Amino acid sequence: MSEENKEVELSVYEQNWAIHQFCGIPYHEVKKIEDEEERRFLLNMAVIMKQGQDKRAEEARQKEEKLTEQFKGIMPNLSDGQTS
Repeated sequence: MSEENKEVELSVYEQNWAIHQFCGIPYHEVKKIEDEEERRFLLNMAVIMKQGQDKRAEEARQKEEKLTEQFKGIMPNLSDGQTS
């Protein structure tokens, strides 16, 4: 099974926090959700939002890494003790 498809058992508190954080619902409102189908839907949406956030962070990291490589030859190497 791939890492992305791994099911993780979360406590009710962890579920509430995930829904709060990634769906933007106030925590005190999330605690009131008793409908299991609605809770499962919101938790799945939280997972999708988290995956999107992780993907954007990885893309930003790769872009920064690419730009760093592109400018390595252009920027003077200041680590050799030279200063402007």
